[in-house]
This record gives sequence, structure tokens and C-alpha cells, in this order.
Amino acid sequence: MHIDHQGMKVALRDVCLIGLAVLVVSLLPYHPYFFGDELLPFNFGERLGNGVLSVYKGLNSYKPRLVMNIFWAFVVGDSWPRWVAMLFNAACIAASASLAYALCVRRFSTGRLTALLVAALVIGSRYDVMLYWDYVSGTVETLSLALFLAGIYCGSDLFEAGRQPRPRMLAAAFAFFLLCVFVHERYAVGVLGFAGAVAVFQLKALTQKKLTHPMLFAILIAVVPLGLFACMVKLLSDNPITMGSTGRVVTLNVETFKVALTYLGNLFVGTNYGPPWFVGVVNQEVLVHSKRFWLLVAAFVICWIAPWIFQRKKMLASPRAPVIFLATLLGFVCIASLPGADRQEARWMYPAFVMMLLLVVATYPARARLVLLLLLAVQQVAFVGFGGIATISSISGSRTARSLAESFSHVRPAQGEGVLIGVPEPDTGWILGGDGALFCRINLGGQNCLHRARSYSGEPFAGYSFGLVATTIDRTNPSYRLVGRPMAELLLNEKPFPAQGDVLGEGAEWKGWAWSDPTMVGPEGVKLSRLADNFMNVAAARVDGRLLIYRARATEGDQVPMRLQINWSDASGKFLGAQIVVVSITPEFTEHALFAAAPPGSAIGAVYATLHDGAKGSVLLESVRAAGDIDLHSSEASDSAAE
Repeated sequence: MHIDHQGMKVALRDVCLIGLAVLVVSLLPYHPYFFGDELLPFNFGERLGNGVLSVYKGLNSYKPRLVMNIFWAFVVGDSWPRWVAMLFNAACIAASASLAYALCVRRFSTGRLTALLVAALVIGSRYDVMLYWDYVSGTVETLSLALFLAGIYCGSDLFEAGRQPRPRMLAAAFAFFLLCVFVHERYAVGVLGFAGAVAVFQLKALTQKKLTHPMLFAILIAVVPLGLFACMVKLLSDNPITMGSTGRVVTLNVETFKVALTYLGNLFVGTNYGPPWFVGVVNQEVLVHSKRFWLLVAAFVICWIAPWIFQRKKMLASPRAPVIFLATLLGFVCIASLPGADRQEARWMYPAFVMMLLLVVATYPARARLVLLLLLAVQQVAFVGFGGIATISSISGSRTARSLAESFSHVRPAQGEGVLIGVPEPDTGWILGGDGALFCRINLGGQNCLHRARSYSGEPFAGYSFGLVATTIDRTNPSYRLVGRPMAELLLNEKPFPAQGDVLGEGAEWKGWAWSDPTMVGPEGVKLSRLADNFMNVAAARVDGRLLIYRARATEGDQVPMRLQINWSDASGKFLGAQIVVVSITPEFTEHALFAAAPPGSAIGAVYATLHDGAKGSVLLESVRAAGDIDLHSSEASDSAAE
């Protein structure tokens, strides 16, 4: 397609708009603290001396991603700040969206609206939303996609029958395909799908014993990238070529085909198969009960099929581009399916999703493709906006790392080493990149260090002077409170709970409590038999930063779930959040404690006495008291270190 000078100006303006949109989206979740997989290159630096070349060799010994590893070797070796990785990741997403836009406009002659809609879907789909939070996952996925799309753009002459591809463009496409495989080895299978489809359309020439440029190109891109990567694995890596995520060696089996089908469902009809920590809390187990979801599935099926049934003229001038995009998409689905259902990640469908967008553009007439693209846009907005993406590990890990690091603004260097209390494992160990020392050195300047309560070997960390306690006010934005060593020792069960304290209720004396049934209060305490609104309102300052200690025993049942709970509200009664810990009560009297951490603005704390939802049995609650204090010897340190 010929584009005049005015068209070039419009296209350039659109590309700038795409870049600006990506930058804005990238800045929203940014923070300067490396975490999780981003700390892996720094681990190699710790062991190998932090030089650029030594880190590069170390990364290649793990996986020989020769192109990708250059960037992270410089991040570690030259101590680049995290915003450099953010900008690099953003540039790759912008390049991918711009290349998709260019393919739409220049190769498939779409309107500007359609091309911009495709670019917007590349920028903001449910398959790449987590890449804005985690820059190792981000850069490996986005750089490889940008290079792959550059290869497709250079080789796009292959889409038209009778058009002789220019050798220099095929050479450029070959170079881009080779580079993308050495960013992310999964792309070797996508390239293989592309090559296979190109070869199919050259079979006629091959039967005439003619080796055309397209056939030679297809053979080279099918063999050389994968072959070279296999050689690099043998030469440089300590791991087998079949090693997938988390060090798992992948295999082909019946489950692979089942997973592939669910991935195709995710792409084409809007299902969301996968664990919530990879695809969001609104996964298929939730969607299957939604009428709106089934309406959306029906809409997709109609939009995919109806244009073929009611076509007035031949839809495809040439099947080449659709077949190439479909074969490439299937290649990405196949390679992503190998790790199994428990590793079913949304981000692995990012390149397949982009291929599907191009498949729509290359296959359907203008109105039909616009309807399909708009339906896909609605789906992405629904999943990103209402799909509970905060549970995706990259997103929750990034937020946790930010909250942990910012909590240290309340710690003086003289206070030394800290210990994490009440955090989920193994998630926190992954976020910290180990026991905590590396996270501290990279992100906190080494002045104060944060450690897991127990190392991976199970040894407790004893040399701490303060604790950082996880609170449960907002699970999507984790928050923490700083406590002194005395309180930390209590929370880690290193010392018994204080016998004395501010008694909120004991025996037959429960003044100020509201009971769902007043007869449940007896001379020895309160009999709890179900989930109920039994509570006492106290001033937030009375319990904030203290332990709420419940003393109870089971009177019916051996392991009866009981809640330790406090609901926080402001002076007007507006609900601010709840802290809930569920404990198992046995027939022997035991004490269980909840660390009360009031969110900013709290005026009232409603302390509850109730069993957990669905509990069977009954419990005698003998007493509830508030005891201990934060004791950081600092007026500043008692403030909430919230996200």
C-alpha cells in the first residue's frame, strides 16, 4: 500500500500517541525496588563479582538468552536503577504496538481506527498487564515480541501470492527472528509455525524442483534459530534445553493437549483457565457460574462464524496471511502448554493474542473485524478492570516489595536488623530473592536489613532488633507495621504472652459487649457455636499496636475454627477494613493472639468473638485482653507503615 506524505504524518503522530500511552501506563505501577525474578541477575552478580561480563556468563549458564542477558548484565554490572528497566520495557511494548499498527495500515489497508484499536489491545490486554509490574518477565516477553513483529513486517511480502519478496527484506526478517529466539527461546516454535505455513505455499514450486527464495527462507528460519539455541545450551548452559519455568523439565503428554485447548478457549471465546496467581482471581472456576460470561462466549462464537455463513462475496483474496498467523499462533499455544495446567500463565499467551489480532485483520471484512476487535476490547477491559488481577503473582509481588521497602522509612540505621512476621511463604522468599540480604543491599543501601523469620534451611534468624508485621487490612495493597524486639518475640512465639493486660472481657464479666444471644454468656465465659455478630467497640488507640489475646478451649469438637477479628472504622462510622485470623481451638485451654494494626483515620475498633464461617462444634471463650506494645523507642516508628 502506498502512503502519501500526509498519511506518513498521521502515522507518525499515531506512533507518538502509542508511545505516550505506554509511558503513562508504565509509570502508574512503577517503584524503584527490585524484587522476585528481577533479583536473579543480582544473585549471579553476588556470586561472580558484579562485573558485566561475569554476570553475562552467569546468566547464560542458566539460560543462553544471549540478547536478553546483555541488558540485565549491564543493569547489575553498572548498577542501573530500576527506572531504566521500566523505560526499556515500555519502549518494547510501544515498538510492538507500533509494528502491529504498521502491519494493519501498510499491509492490510485497514482504517486508522482499526489500526489504533489493534495497537491499544497490544498495549492493554489481560495477557500483558502484569508485564508493567515485573521487568524481568516484562523485558523477556516484550523485547522478543517486538523483534518477532519486526521479522513479520520485513517478511510481509510473503503474504501476497505472486509477489516476489525482496531478498534484503527476507534477510532482515531472518535476523529479527534469530534475535527474538535468543531473547526468549519459546519463539523458536512460533518461528517454526511461521516457517511451516510459508513452506506450504511453496510446495508447488518445490515439485517443479525449484528452490525459491521463500522456501529457502522458510528452511533457514525453521532450522537455524532453534539449532543455534540448542548449540548454545550445550556450550554455555548448565541446564537441559527442555528446562522450563522454575527449573522444571517439560514433557509432551495428554495433559499438554488439554492445556492447549484451554489456552485456545481463553484466546477465542474469552475463557480464563489458569490458577488465580497467574490469570487473576476471576478464573474459569468463577466464570463458569456467570450468565454474563456465557453471553460473552455466545457473542464470540457468533462473531467468529457469522461472517463466513453470510458472506456476500469471497472473504479472502488470498489465504496466505491468515494461514501464516494461525500457524504461528498454534506454535505459541503448543510451547506454552508444555509446563502443564498448574503453570498456565496469561503472559505466555501475549504473542498468541497479538497473532490472533492480526488474524482477525487479515481474514475478516472491515465491519466484521471491527466488531470482533471491539468485542475483544470489551473482554480485556472486563478482565483487567474487574478480573481481580491483583492476585497475579507479579502484581502482588511488586506491591509487596514496594510496601516492604517503604516501611523502612520509619527505621533508623541504628536499629539494625529486622525480621518479617506473619508473611505468606514461599511468596515472600521469592519477593526478597532469598532470605532478605540481597533485597536489602540492592534496594535499601544495606543500612538496615530485612530477613525472613526462618531461612530456607529452617534456621531461625536471631539477631534482630525490630520486626515488620504483615497486616491484613487490604490484601491487594499489603501493609506492614514496625514493632520492637519485645513485641516481635511475642509474635514469633519465642516468649509467652503477657499474663496481665487490658481485659476486655473475662469469665462472666463482658461489660460493653453486644451479643447475638445474651444467654451465651456463662460464669466461665462465652459459649460460641456459630458465626455471629458478637462484638465490643473500643477506642482505636486503646488496642492499636497491641496484641488481642483470646483464651479459649473447644467444648465440642477437636479442631474448631474460631476467628480473631477486629473491624476498624473512622469517627463517622465508615468502615476502613478488617483484620481476621482463623485459628483452630482444641479441647485444652490455649491462647491465640492477633496483632491489632489500625489503618490511618481509625477511631473505633470493633473486637469480635465468633466462630468462623461453617464451623462445626462449640468453643468456650474464657477471656479477651489487650497486651504488649510496639516499643520501638521512637515516636515516629509507631506510625503505620502502610503501602
